[in-house]
Amino acid sequence: MKYIGFYDYPYSPIGRDNVLSASNKMTYIAHALCESGEFVQIVSQSQCSKSEHFMNKGCKIQISDRFGIYYFPAIGGANKVSRILGFFFRLIWLFFYLIFNTRKNEPVLVYHSIENYKVIQWAKVIKKFKLILEVEEVYQDIRSLSNFARKSELSVFRSADAFVFSTELLIDKLNAENKPCVVVYGAYQKEERKSKRFNDGFIHAVYAGTFDPQKGGAQNAVSATTYLPKGYHVHILGFGTKQDVEDIEAKIIDVQKTTKAKISYDGLLSGNEFIAFLQKCHIGLSTQNPEGKYNDTSFPSKILTYLASGLSVVSVKIPVLERCLVCDSISFYTNSNPQEIAKSIVACNKDADNCEVIDYLDNQFKQNIRSFLESVN
Repeated sequence: MKYIGFYDYPYSPIGRDNVLSASNKMTYIAHALCESGEFVQIVSQSQCSKSEHFMNKGCKIQISDRFGIYYFPAIGGANKVSRILGFFFRLIWLFFYLIFNTRKNEPVLVYHSIENYKVIQWAKVIKKFKLILEVEEVYQDIRSLSNFARKSELSVFRSADAFVFSTELLIDKLNAENKPCVVVYGAYQKEERKSKRFNDGFIHAVYAGTFDPQKGGAQNAVSATTYLPKGYHVHILGFGTKQDVEDIEAKIIDVQKTTKAKISYDGLLSGNEFIAFLQKCHIGLSTQNPEGKYNDTSFPSKILTYLASGLSVVSVKIPVLERCLVCDSISFYTNSNPQEIAKSIVACNKDADNCEVIDYLDNQFKQNIRSFLESVN
């Protein structure tokens, strides 16, 4: 099966632009497809923006007997001209790749992208392959698009023959015709134990993510600390603009003056260092503002990150989580009032080890993907 998207393998020597969370999920789905009996080739459209060469050759890499990657040739450079040329070059190469490398009724899995709308549809009309569209989010729900782009997005949804959705709510929104579909929230991969939990008499809660004030997750976590009792320690990890970081640090200093609990800013961690820190804690905080339209259909990826490290989870109650398979592992609060968030943190089961939840999701998805492929074929 061909699997098209903006992708780079973690240990690849090629070095293409990609969003790590998207590439991780594509890798997970590819391996699940291989386990179900498919031969999978990820077709990466990603650009080499940091390359010193104007033109970068494509290549194929074989990861295992059933899993390989084909990198399109790409135009390098990060200036405006090279980006524009790279954009049109990718579309043209994708179109002719699909024309010369697909056949009638062949299932082709495509990661939903604004860039590919028309090219995918034109190639599908000519070659009549079966389009399986992986939809992580509806872009017109989370950003301002032109009227043409909105209509194009709806058109590609209608032209899909099957779907891989990131949440159950997307089924209601996009699959009125009851086409074959399967749901996968993210990469269901348990983290190996890298550290033991803190053993200092405190219950440790952690917020890890963006400091963007519009999303409000870090701000809500800091404010809630004001109302936590003695014996709790809230850790703030994350990223943002220089101003965002300075504002969070100032807010932490103010809250520490009044709360009985402890709170600290622990910087931005990544890789094994980040996972090891999470595993020291008891509770993961997913405290973004519930009003954002992205909450309607987008699964909060940090929840899987927390569960994969064994943490209990506290989250705002949003429809996408109420319908999900892990709702019983989440301690919900109903609004962003700091007192309510603090109550939910105190009520949370601090001793649970939720790694088993990830195993459950993994097993369920691998069972579902087999029946999904049978219905598509």
